[in-house]
Amino acid sequence: APPPVLAPPPIPPWEQAAPPGGAATAPAPAAPEGAISNEDLVALLKQREAARASRDWYMSDQLRTTLESRGVTVIDARRGSGMTVGSWTTTDGRSGVTTGPDYFASPPAGMAAQGGGMAPPPYGGPPAGGPPAGGPPASGGG
Repeated sequence: APPPVLAPPPIPPWEQAAPPGGAATAPAPAAPEGAISNEDLVALLKQREAARASRDWYMSDQLRTTLESRGVTVIDARRGSGMTVGSWTTTDGRSGVTTGPDYFASPPAGMAAQGGGMAPPPYGGPPAGGPPAGGPPASGGG
């Protein structure tokens, strides 16, 4: 008898292509066994968003620590970086944005999954245009 034909393993919901109309209309992917549930994830993201809006940085940091302990990495938008919205990723592959109402929306194009796609400015050294005006003379005068 010929060997049995094995079917490929099912594709996890968070890796499937978005339905017509975009990811915003797709339901949130199911959380894998043992991972933070989508309901808990959204609840913590909402609490953290509210804490940041009220400038309660201590609570925001506590909620970030809670999320990280549950396998969620949060990358905040930074002023002056060009990022307008933060993102999050889980160790099981789910991702989204840090502001509602759709926390499972895809991060904006050009924003890397880790680090926000922006390198920090170099530490030290003159600014890109050279030393500031009025600085020391280029060579000794005499």
